[in-house]
Amino acid sequence: MGIPGFFRWLKKKYPNCVQKVDEDDIEDVVFDNLYIDMNGIIHPCFHPEGMRGPRTYDEVFQALFKYLDRIFAVVRPRKLLFMAVDGVAPRAKMNHQRSRRFRAAKEALKTKRITAFKSRTGKSLLLEQNVKMDSNVITPGTEFMELLSSALRYYIHLRMNDDLRWQGIKVVLSDSSVPGEGEHKIMSYIRLQRNLPGFDPNTRHCLYGLDADLIMLSLTTHEIHFTILRECGCAKSKVGNNLNKSFRGQKRKRNSKKKQLVQRNMGDYFKKLRFQFVKTWVLREYLSMDMMISNPGVNTDMERLIDDFVFICLFVGNDFLPNLPTFEVSKGALNLLLKIYRDEFVERGGYLTDSFEEQGLEKMIAL
Repeated sequence: MGIPGFFRWLKKKYPNCVQKVDEDDIEDVVFDNLYIDMNGIIHPCFHPEGMRGPRTYDEVFQALFKYLDRIFAVVRPRKLLFMAVDGVAPRAKMNHQRSRRFRAAKEALKTKRITAFKSRTGKSLLLEQNVKMDSNVITPGTEFMELLSSALRYYIHLRMNDDLRWQGIKVVLSDSSVPGEGEHKIMSYIRLQRNLPGFDPNTRHCLYGLDADLIMLSLTTHEIHFTILRECGCAKSKVGNNLNKSFRGQKRKRNSKKKQLVQRNMGDYFKKLRFQFVKTWVLREYLSMDMMISNPGVNTDMERLIDDFVFICLFVGNDFLPNLPTFEVSKGALNLLLKIYRDEFVERGGYLTDSFEEQGLEKMIAL
């Protein structure tokens, strides 16, 4: 879900932050650690866009393995692979999830009733109903999530034994039994590593995920070399539509051949996906200039400016808080807030956040 409209705003305002991945010329791009927000993979495998989805859990897992292989081949981490599945989320996020899922279940039931009514009237249906599994099972505590954990452990052992690229790297799996959302578990792990002796501040991190709030989380780590890997949505939709047409043309074949076709199509689907990098280290440079205070008597700290930027973005909404009335990214809310921040910086007393000071934590606890 992330922050509605934020990525579109980012591409328009800071275009050099986003770069398409040229896989034919990626040898010079080196990453030490790869972090994968697994829910950004599970949902596309469960109900792929523009083509018939899998009918069984086994088909979901096969698609998931192909997806992971594709991402690993693009990033090629040298030291660490961290896979995080969403555990039990905080209460604020659970309220958002429940409202979305109840709404989706209600709409699905309504569509099913309309289809049944038209069938009883004897009229031919113009649209073929696409049978999908209930994606609400992608939540901690369900049988699907337990099977998913077992499947991922099997996948990791298989690749580490058979694939040379997996040998010599550390693999960490945080499944749904560990509380917290996947992206927050990843950030906690990164912060923990920073406090360990021997940590290299020049470690190059790459995080795969689809939510825009991953950009905020990567900024709050204050890591110098941090990149986010995303899919190019336009290419994804085009590939899916083409594969869906291919499937409909052969839909009258036997069930066994249908299953083989789905697996082959999913494999082609992942091979033809195109990715893009969101360079948060470039965004840091943009923000250091865009949030610069023009007053000559003020010396600003770049890291604190970045924390203030993340705090300002809370007002346009996220997974935990709704946006303030009329404060929408598409209507220029962020541009307005950044202008007010620069103009009123000195008069209101400086930074909005003080997490770098010990007194700041005491103030937050007191509040």
